[in-house]
Amino acid sequence: MEPTPAPQPTPSQYRGWLWAALGVALVVRLAAAIVVETLAQRSGSLCLFDDTRIYWHLASTILRGEPYVVMQYDQPHHALRTPGYPLWLAACRILSRDSTLAPRLAQAALGTLAVALLAALVRRLGSASLDPAQARRAALATAWLAALEPYSAGSSALLLSEGLFGPLLIAGLYCLAIAFDHPSRPTPALAAGALQGALILTRPSYAIYPILAVPFLAARQHPPNPQPGPSPRRNRPWTGLTPATLVALGALAILAPWWIRNARIYGTFVPTSLWLGASLYDGLNPSATGASDMRFLDDPAIRNLDERTQDRLLRDRALEFVRTHPNRTLTLALIKLGRFFSPWPNAELLRSTPAALASSAIVLPLYALIAAGIWLRRRDSLSLLFLLGPLACTAAVHLAFVSSIRYRIPVLVPALGLAGFTLASRLGHTRPGSRETAP
Repeated sequence: MEPTPAPQPTPSQYRGWLWAALGVALVVRLAAAIVVETLAQRSGSLCLFDDTRIYWHLASTILRGEPYVVMQYDQPHHALRTPGYPLWLAACRILSRDSTLAPRLAQAALGTLAVALLAALVRRLGSASLDPAQARRAALATAWLAALEPYSAGSSALLLSEGLFGPLLIAGLYCLAIAFDHPSRPTPALAAGALQGALILTRPSYAIYPILAVPFLAARQHPPNPQPGPSPRRNRPWTGLTPATLVALGALAILAPWWIRNARIYGTFVPTSLWLGASLYDGLNPSATGASDMRFLDDPAIRNLDERTQDRLLRDRALEFVRTHPNRTLTLALIKLGRFFSPWPNAELLRSTPAALASSAIVLPLYALIAAGIWLRRRDSLSLLFLLGPLACTAAVHLAFVSSIRYRIPVLVPALGLAGFTLASRLGHTRPGSRETAP
């Protein structure tokens, strides 16, 4: 006998359960913010990771109107970090008189908003192949998973770029989905583009995703059916522009000031930062292990170089290593892939048997649910693009650069939507349709 389908949530029940999930998400993230702030205060540091020092300093230069520069090994670096996260910290510090707790609390609020946007995205993606009640069930399952997932909740409390990047990612994906759903409306496309620009300025390695995703969305988009009646008025400059063009314009508006500033300083085009060479060589050198170890910068022949020369030298050395050691490069890529998807933390400080068991008990079931969701939605290209795409692109990037679960945490959150589809299917005893969603 076929199992009896479980009751599907009505719209009012959906709203009630979603608000409950958002309440839990906020409480968990606020608690994480207070715990991390307490630990940082006790240790006498800004946060629990050294990168915070650089972001905090750059935020200070913005607040004081000083040159955006940080000293690394006695050399001034004008583009060591892109300005996305320092600008966020500077804004929080203006409103909170340099409190380190305020940005943590603000990121807790952003993380909670991201849970709501992810639920809305999953509901939108599911609505073309599931009935409305089933789509609501998938969205609710996703919201609860995202609300309780401990790594993303914990990272929102850290003064690192992940705390801003994660919520911006969900917002950017949601706006992209709307933009290509409603090609006649310019605002979502411009907003999606602006968010893509902000994401790149927060985490430059993200750039590969919109470069691949936007052309794909444009290629699969069908022209709208002509409607009877007079042609629409063309009284606005963006009328007739495609969503892809508007996304590009929105991104350009955010990225252009940084490009112009860099061109004035360096006399050449610097799209993101001049730390690419060091980062690449960190992952591809004769002593590389897949983890970060920048002791090579202690070499006077490297540390005394200006940032452009150092960046070029280290990039060339990394590429030379790939050319001369292809087998080791492949081995390192596999090691990095394992570190990226490790079910427990990579850092020695956090590695213990109880911690590994506890982490595995959470992460491995999530992996199983996501894998099942990939199979369920295997013919739904949009769900795979929006929910799996950021994770796949980031994992690919870190086959070259050093790898850690830190880089996985924010991009795993959209993939929880695939886990939500799995839970909705299993709990509701339903078989979701497999036809593609319409753009």
